[in-house]
Parts: sequence; C-alpha cells; structure tokens
Amino acid sequence: MTFVVAAFLPAMYIAAQESVAMDWLRASRNPVTASLAGAGSASSVQGTAFSFLQNPALAPLEETTLGAAVSMNMTPSGEGHSNGLAAGAAWRLGKFSVHAGYASMRYPETALSSDGGGAAGTFKPSNMIIGGGLGFAFTDYLSLGANIRFAKEQLSSKVAVSGINADLAALFKMGGLGVSAGVYSLGPKVKSSGNRTYALPASAKIGASYDLAFGESVIGFVADADYYFNANLGAAAGVSYAFKDMVFVRAGFAYGSLKDDFTAAPVPTHFSFGAGLKLYGAQLDLCAKIIPDAGTALCGGLSYSF
Repeated sequence: MTFVVAAFLPAMYIAAQESVAMDWLRASRNPVTASLAGAGSASSVQGTAFSFLQNPALAPLEETTLGAAVSMNMTPSGEGHSNGLAAGAAWRLGKFSVHAGYASMRYPETALSSDGGGAAGTFKPSNMIIGGGLGFAFTDYLSLGANIRFAKEQLSSKVAVSGINADLAALFKMGGLGVSAGVYSLGPKVKSSGNRTYALPASAKIGASYDLAFGESVIGFVADADYYFNANLGAAAGVSYAFKDMVFVRAGFAYGSLKDDFTAAPVPTHFSFGAGLKLYGAQLDLCAKIIPDAGTALCGGLSYSF
C-alpha cells in the first residue's frame, strides 16, 4: 500500500503549487458514509454500491454478490442551497468486482449579464459525475481497486469545465480490522473559460476501521485522513452501532484545514449523524450534516444487497 501513495509523490508536489477546482468531487453522496462525516474507506459499513465514488478495493473482499443504491442529497437553505441525485451498483464475480454509477447536483438560479452589462436572464449551475471501476482480491485479506470517472461542471449556458479523474486504492481486512491506502480524484488539470488551469482536489488517503462485536450488537469505529496535494489536510472519524444487522445509529466529525491564503480542504469541518433500517436485504439510511456558518445538509438513500 505504500507504493500506491509513493508512486504519485511528484504529482503531489506539482499540485501543491496550483489552485484547485471542482471541490465537489470529494463530497460524500452515500448517506451511510455521510453520517460518519465521510469516514469509512477501510470499512464494510460503507457498502459496495457507491464504490465508483469510494474505495474501489472494498467489493472484492465483501460477502455480498450484488449491491445497488440510490440517494438524494440536498441543502435546504443558505448560500450552498442545492439538491442532487446519485445511483450506483457493484457486482462481485469471484475475486473480481465491477462497479459503476452516476451522480449530479443542481444549484439555485443565478442572474446572467450580457456583454454590455445588462441582464441576460438566469441559469441554474450544475455538476455531474459518471464512471466505474474494477477490483481484485489477491488473497482473502488483500485487494486492489481502481476507478475512472468523467466529471463536468456547468457554470453558465456558455461556460463549462470538465475532466477525467481516477482513484487507486489498496485494502487489507482481517477479522474486525481494516486498513486502506490510496490516491483519490487524481487527474489532469482542467481549464477555465479564461484559459486559466486548475488542479483537481486530489489527495493521498489512509483509513482504518475496527468492528467490536458483542452478542447481537456491533460497534464500528472508522477514521480517515487526507493529505490534499494543494497542501491542505482533512480528517474524519465516526462511530456506528448496529443491532442484529437491522437497526443502525451513526455519528461522525470531520476536520478540513483552512490556510492563511484562504485555500481550504474540499470537505469542510462539520458534524454528522444518521440512522438506518435494514429488512430482507433492503436498507433505508438517513443523514444530517451540520456545517458551521453554512447550515445543515441532508442525505437519504435506499439500497439493496445480497
């Protein structure tokens, strides 16, 4: 797993000197991981359906054959008012896994100006991600996975930014312990309408998890840390409680650094909590994220696995 991170050290140095665009690539669209403040890259708690946005090495080590999910994300009020939809699926074929998905987000109407400075109507900015990936289990305990995605941000009817980004991650799981390492959202620079280039919000991520079972209950602990290649830092930790693999309660906290030059980690500091209910393989999950000075974001989703 050290090789996964070390192979991209030159890219880390270069991106640290550039401005970053498309921060929304790092937003959690999964209500389970969102309720853990985005943590869980080394844990089965995240499920496999959203593997195209999460750790692509998880699915080959899971017992489930198929996982599928759909979620809705929204910020009801405030400057970040938005609403979005995400859907994904993962299929395990022996030691291999394949996964794919789509996510989009829409924002409130903004006023447009003509070349002369007058009003030119309104436009709703939006973004979207579509992609997929593969995973392979080398042993019962170690796997490697990769994602590739196309992302596009529509800033106005005439202005859009798009690019390709990828993840590469390794995962070790034995008993209740999980450890992961990888690089996420790595890709070529994107160019704005003003011909200015921006790096993507890429990072080197490490994660750890531990499940403590007693009777019919399981308490799970998860923690992730990101070093973003623009020299910002991010960290998240969460705890979950499951009863009979049927009722779930979760909470988490995330920290995102803010430097003196006003550049910030893509995922801001926030608290989160959520709950879930699972019956016959179908699961409903709900989450709320409390972001200081920005309001509350909500996320809910349905998933199915067998």
